[in-house]
Amino acid sequence: MKKANIHFEPFRDVSLCSEGWSIKSRADHDFWRVFIDTGENHELSVYSHEQSIAYKAESDGCAVYRYDRLVAEDGQIFDITLELTVKDEDGHLVFTSSIENHSEAILNELQYPFITSGNYGCDPGEEMLYVPECLGARIKNPRSRVASTHTEYTSADYKSTWMTFAYPDTYGVRPLSMPWMGLQCGKKYLYFGEHNPEMRIVGFNVGVPPRHADSELMLCISHYPTAHPGESVSIGRSVIALFDGDWRDGTAFYRSWSEKTWMVEQHIPEWVRNMTGWQRIICKHQYGEIFWKYEDLPKLWEEGKRYGIDGLLVFGWWKGRFDNNYPEYEPDPALGGAEGLRDAIAEIQAKGGHVLLYTNGNLIDIKTDFYKRIGQRICHKDIDGNEYREHYRFSNDGTILKNFGYKSFVTACNSTPEWHDNLLNVARLKLSFNPDAIFFDQLASMMKICFDTSHPHGNRVDMEGMGRWNNIQAIREILPEGKAIGVECVNDRYCNLIDFVHGCGTGMSYDLGYAFPDIFLDTFPQIPISNRGIHDNKDGFRDHLNYAFTYGLIFDAAIYRCRKIGVAGLPDYAEYQKKLIDLKDEYREYFYHGRFRTMFGEALPSGIRAGKFEAEDGSFIVSLWNTTDEDVSFTLYGKAVEVKAKEVTVAKYTQPVTN
Repeated sequence: MKKANIHFEPFRDVSLCSEGWSIKSRADHDFWRVFIDTGENHELSVYSHEQSIAYKAESDGCAVYRYDRLVAEDGQIFDITLELTVKDEDGHLVFTSSIENHSEAILNELQYPFITSGNYGCDPGEEMLYVPECLGARIKNPRSRVASTHTEYTSADYKSTWMTFAYPDTYGVRPLSMPWMGLQCGKKYLYFGEHNPEMRIVGFNVGVPPRHADSELMLCISHYPTAHPGESVSIGRSVIALFDGDWRDGTAFYRSWSEKTWMVEQHIPEWVRNMTGWQRIICKHQYGEIFWKYEDLPKLWEEGKRYGIDGLLVFGWWKGRFDNNYPEYEPDPALGGAEGLRDAIAEIQAKGGHVLLYTNGNLIDIKTDFYKRIGQRICHKDIDGNEYREHYRFSNDGTILKNFGYKSFVTACNSTPEWHDNLLNVARLKLSFNPDAIFFDQLASMMKICFDTSHPHGNRVDMEGMGRWNNIQAIREILPEGKAIGVECVNDRYCNLIDFVHGCGTGMSYDLGYAFPDIFLDTFPQIPISNRGIHDNKDGFRDHLNYAFTYGLIFDAAIYRCRKIGVAGLPDYAEYQKKLIDLKDEYREYFYHGRFRTMFGEALPSGIRAGKFEAEDGSFIVSLWNTTDEDVSFTLYGKAVEVKAKEVTVAKYTQPVTN
């Protein structure tokens, strides 16, 4: 890391500065913003530039601001004390806050730090925003990209337009796998992070002024204290750092903090490390059609194995069918009953295969007895005290279900002991059939802030993250030796507890310009993560498979989105995937056991994408993918390399390369 000392200039226009670099905001710009809930108005804005500071002090690299009252944009005055601290810690800035609410309103949201500038040290068209959206995204000219997200109707875009992200993965918001973002501005990299071991839900926001206003870029972090009348709340530990480098310095900085705070030693079973992928199938679908009975599963696995896939991820195996009856699970007599399921799993294992058994870790079907007895009490509630509802429109080829929907779910608040106990009971049920792994869909994603104050989190609506961590850890503790647990969606903290990830979102499949999977893979390598979203032999399917190969993702074969046929039903797809799996197998110690290293910054020909996988002895391979229509030859680390048009290859290096 090449960290530059960054300074905050207090008591003037908000400024960040370092040697040879500075950004400066106007006096009418904000350093923080607050949003107050009066009951009648849920989002009454309070802007820092309109406030009077009651106290300010600076000493020993620490600046303190205190406001003894807050004046809202409509002129209302609230008896709320807000104290903000900015501290220099080894050349980076740490922002913390405390709130004392003596008013009759609720302080719901604090946006802090809040930075605005028209000039970040380079031409706006050259600015590059790096965000760990799932595996990662890279956004050139973020001002233009943010402007394109104008809502036209639903938000106050006449004030400003925002592109918003959330950590942990929060329903309806672009999900972050790590709590930071960064802006490349010329030769400097500006890092915004939330270094809080409590894993509170936070928002990362990138904004631009309204249409036709002067160009500026706003960066801020949202915290959700929901400070009720009479409460004192401390919240946030945000970090701004500056590097004489690029995003790799930011990921190293975050990784270093993670190792010092929350990371635990991880022991992923060898069979998971060696897993090439899985066929993802649904036995009985949401609308009632049976695709596979338990007795069909061994043959289905054999077909997949013929094409290199050694796992079977089984959905919809319970009475009540897929996306029904959550969280009530029991084997379906129509599919073969409990013994039929157990026998099918044992037969696959006897042939060397692995079965991963699905349940949902988040949803509660409102038609179930569980919902009526427990679920309606322990589910997430919105700001009005109503249940959040989710709907999944799976259908056959009719239009009633497709157009008007079918299923209705609420989602469980993971702070409640009842959901904790339910997850453990479901885990034990699945383990009773002796699968190789138990998989919990949505357990690492789709969170919500919960306003039900009867739950253990009380008024702290943003505590879902650690609730899920505790529940995953409890499941981990009851796993027998050699068994594995997997979840959907990438999250740094949960990836540290589980054994594999069913990928979802940005970076899991080929994207021409937005996805940048190096961000997560280079920060937390060696986590088995699958690709996603191909579904059939659509045009360009080889590009998606080549992409997965290049970045070391294991293969999720979900033909027709898990319906009707297995991978063998599409021979062109299956054969090309096997070709890639066979090539990976030649370099197994690197792809399955090596450490991913980004090839960012290497001099590669146009149209060549690459990943590096390093073994413990320092030797490594580079996976190379030619995305162009012409063969490409070049020299890489002193070795001549040729990559055929639209193909992949591997270059092996037996000694470390010193640049």
